[in-house]
Amino acid sequence: MFDNVDMNDFWDSGSEYDHLKLESFSDEKLRDIEKEIGYKLPESYIALMRVQNGGCPKNNRVGSTVWLIDGIYGIGKDESDFWENEGVGYPKIGVPVCPSDDGLCMIFLDYRECGNEGEPRVVGIDPELNLIEFIAKDFGSFIDMLVPARYGDNDNLIDEDIEKFDPYEGIQFTPVEGEQRKELDRIIWDALPWAVGFTAFWLLMIFVLYFFKGNVIIALVWVLSFFPAAFGLLGTIGGLADCISKSKQTYESYVDTVDVVWEANEPIYRAKNEQEKKKLFFRLKKSKADSYPNTDGFKEGDRVRVYRAKNGEVILVKEQEQGTAEKK
Repeated sequence: MFDNVDMNDFWDSGSEYDHLKLESFSDEKLRDIEKEIGYKLPESYIALMRVQNGGCPKNNRVGSTVWLIDGIYGIGKDESDFWENEGVGYPKIGVPVCPSDDGLCMIFLDYRECGNEGEPRVVGIDPELNLIEFIAKDFGSFIDMLVPARYGDNDNLIDEDIEKFDPYEGIQFTPVEGEQRKELDRIIWDALPWAVGFTAFWLLMIFVLYFFKGNVIIALVWVLSFFPAAFGLLGTIGGLADCISKSKQTYESYVDTVDVVWEANEPIYRAKNEQEKKKLFFRLKKSKADSYPNTDGFKEGDRVRVYRAKNGEVILVKEQEQGTAEKK
């Protein structure tokens, strides 16, 4: 249930937030509370609360994010403000489980997609910035993400240890050679023809319009055509340099599966035009990287080949069922 957690060394009994620890609860009390709040609590959360019913964990930073938790609420209606979320502006999406060290920010179990009886995701809510930020696909994954918070001289979080962390530690890579290397090179160079075509189109426009620029309007269009042509030329040069650099790298690869896809920094109150501004991210099951930008429209369950260069740069390619890379 918890892959990276020692339950015997999880809680910090010396924390100032140890008051969040409540008395143990019975199955009957649990059922009464779930009935009152209208949500079925996840089994991973219940299992953790049976070890100790609330308190502050020793590791209180959520991965490499800026989220710091002051504790985890225990299960108990009368003794805790666990269930209170009124008067602050939190959306009615589920159950608050962790207070943050940053004012009104709170970490919630989010039941919007799974329904009141399903397995909720874990999100962070900032009512002042009007955003809901995805954190983990479930409570167990959230607990596995917790790491110690370390501070420098100016009370700034130290990221050095996290930056040195290898998200692919323990994963078996294989060298990319032969036909697979040819397929990777094709993928690397695939994006360049678009830039070349765009540039060629505007250079042709400049050439053709030159012979008709006696007309004022055509002359204006001719002058303006230099801007997209210059933009395309710079993009082509940059793309060419990038393709050459990538094609000279030595790669290794492995196959992973998309574990979860989410919208980053979803607003609590969405304006109409924000529907068109979605930025999607995803995580892989084996990789411990926090997220990858979902520019290629990956879906949960998609198989993905991860190519990693010696310099650490990765290329992600969706795979077809037979194992060959799907053409982008």
